[in-house]
Amino acid sequence: LASTACTAAAEHLETLILSSDKDILQILGPGLSVLRPGKGITSFRRVDERSFVEEYGFPPSAMTDYLALLGDTADNVPGVPGVGEKTAKALLAQYGSLDGIYDRLESLKPGLRKKFEENREQAYRSRELVTLLCDTKEDLRDFLPGEVDREGFLERCKSLGLQKIAGKMISGEGREQVAAP
Repeated sequence: LASTACTAAAEHLETLILSSDKDILQILGPGLSVLRPGKGITSFRRVDERSFVEEYGFPPSAMTDYLALLGDTADNVPGVPGVGEKTAKALLAQYGSLDGIYDRLESLKPGLRKKFEENREQAYRSRELVTLLCDTKEDLRDFLPGEVDREGFLERCKSLGLQKIAGKMISGEGREQVAAP
């Protein structure tokens, strides 16, 4: 998703991603925004570079550092223990990046400095885990409408164990082809 969106934006196509995952916010840029569902997915909010900076206090490019500081239990990203949203936002607004924080460790309060000293490797590993790759150029022609490849779809569903989806998406003749291997 990230590399496709980055490719489209690089080709000056207005790109809008629908996602509730805050990880995708790191790729916001000119021509690239994210539509995020609100509570109960009954409302949506469009996030672009400007609104991101207003909300977070740092540029989208620092989102990987923000996520590395916080961690994410759902994605098994440990982060820096004891650093929450408020502290992470304040640190990134002041120091700009994870590297900036580590370059100026001596300016942190002793308790916070200790957390960063003890978790340096974990913080950088966390950043590596949350970084989305945008350096792969995708062929956008793959996303143009075309003929439906029922057999390919069913084979892919079978390989992924998605029998119910295939059964719902393809009627009649395809259902028996989706049986588990």
